[in-house]
Amino acid sequence: MQQQQELDQQQQTQPPILINPSGRFSISVTRMDYELLSPERWLSDTIVEFYDLWLPDRLDKILRDRVCILSPFV
Repeated sequence: MQQQQELDQQQQTQPPILINPSGRFSISVTRMDYELLSPERWLSDTIVEFYDLWLPDRLDKILRDRVCILSPFV
């Protein structure tokens, strides 16, 4: 538990390397989130949520109307 709190604190003090200001929500990805993408590591919740917000903006209108992306945090 202590280790997780230390990681959370480190992440909060890191500057974002990528920001998605999409709609009502803004997600910032830090270097720590990015480093968690390395092989044999758990996928960061921040990366999943960033992708969930990023993807609909990249889909064409017809496909966007047919796709529903749900957040695991709601």
